[in-house]
Amino acid sequence: MAIYKKALEVDPDLRIGWIYPYIYAFKENYTGAMSWIDQAIDVAYPWQKGWYLFVKSFYQYWLGSLDESMSNLLSQIDSADTMGITTEKADAYWMMGWISYDRGDYESCRKYFKSWFDIYMQDVLRWGYNSAARKKHWTAWYYFYLGLVDVKQGKIESAKSSLVEMNSLMPDVLQEYKNWIKFYYNYLQAEILLAEGAVDEAINVCEKSPPLGGIVGFWQIELVLHNVPFLKDVLARAYRQKGEIDKTIVEYERLTVFDSQREERYLIHPKYYYRLADLYEQQGDKAKAIEHYEKFLDLWKDADPGIVEVEDARERLAGLKGQ
Repeated sequence: MAIYKKALEVDPDLRIGWIYPYIYAFKENYTGAMSWIDQAIDVAYPWQKGWYLFVKSFYQYWLGSLDESMSNLLSQIDSADTMGITTEKADAYWMMGWISYDRGDYESCRKYFKSWFDIYMQDVLRWGYNSAARKKHWTAWYYFYLGLVDVKQGKIESAKSSLVEMNSLMPDVLQEYKNWIKFYYNYLQAEILLAEGAVDEAINVCEKSPPLGGIVGFWQIELVLHNVPFLKDVLARAYRQKGEIDKTIVEYERLTVFDSQREERYLIHPKYYYRLADLYEQQGDKAKAIEHYEKFLDLWKDADPGIVEVEDARERLAGLKGQ
């Protein structure tokens, strides 16, 4: 660790400023991850501070500190305006869109996603290569995001239209992202089917879907994109909706265990532990329910007040321990 720290001090431009925190986060040592990010911010060049704030805001969001995340994103936007880095501003809007999505503020969510998309469409020529393919893969991502929002709002026909648009764009997106777009397409299709009550069809889509694949690059935006959508549990929710609790538990356990055979290197979202705890409680496994509620509450100890899952977990944990 001392060697990495020295390297960062010598050259703050190293990608280690966000790769090493990801390794800590991958081990669910978020205290270590945040410590590294703060060190990177301290030694970063002025034009880099906004990028590091983006990474910090991601982990804050991941741990339920949405207010702090939004605050850092606003600081990132100020930095981007000062430095004239338009894509950095766009990425901040993108993250703000996801935060609004989780808060159920869908109009703000749409606004932020549109701001992100417009900036990338305006800047596409600046990249200098594969401009047409880049436009199409960003457009496919945009339709994926809009489709998820539509599902949340019950606008199923609109979500299906986004699915059609994604399918039409898929052949022409950047080659390195084709697996990502295929994964997103299947994910949105499964969400639509689940919303329609077509549970068996949703399960079939999930079980046959190819994986997202590995991280394409190791820039900070790639590490964050790799974890979108943050909750990849549509198959587990489908099993649960069908009443197959044992299969639901197996799927959530899969999502919370590292498998070296999988190409993906997702972080483990803390909400999975909450959902597992609820399932174990239903099954009458008090010890495992307590274990998973405690794990969730420990990871989300600094979460914003009033989050339903946190309050519910505290209440139910207290009840289990009081029995």
